[in-house]
Amino acid sequence: MTKVSSVGRPTNDQDIVEILRAVRADDIVSGTITQVGCPPGAAVRLDGRLDLASAGIGPLDVSWCRRSDEVIQVGRRVTAEVIDVDEERETTGLSLAATENPELWAVLKGLRPGEVLGGEVADVQRFGVFVAPQSLPNCSHRDQCPCGSTQASQHRT
Repeated sequence: MTKVSSVGRPTNDQDIVEILRAVRADDIVSGTITQVGCPPGAAVRLDGRLDLASAGIGPLDVSWCRRSDEVIQVGRRVTAEVIDVDEERETTGLSLAATENPELWAVLKGLRPGEVLGGEVADVQRFGVFVAPQSLPNCSHRDQCPCGSTQASQHRT
């Protein structure tokens, strides 16, 4: 099946699959937000040949410290970490939050199911409990965080 890329270049499914095979989780990529909120999160047109594949930022991967509507706006240039590559669906999952605090993200990626962390309950909402773990790196941009906390792990919006 022949498709046309966002910049008007003819392409086919095999081209997209080959491009996606060169992309790996943990890669840092740049692009422009093209759509917000449908599905929740944002659609991103990546730079270069990566623009042939769909890319998206899920609602939990937007920001740990700022409100989503402050971060994701159509036309905004972004740099994000690749967190998933799906060749079958021809999509790339991205995380802006991972690039906000790389030290914290590195620790979080190393956690495994069943691990126990100590911490203090920071807030209770109808949809869940926010805990400030004692053993995670401090938020490197505390002055930008609406809650004013030094623990980045409680910065969900």
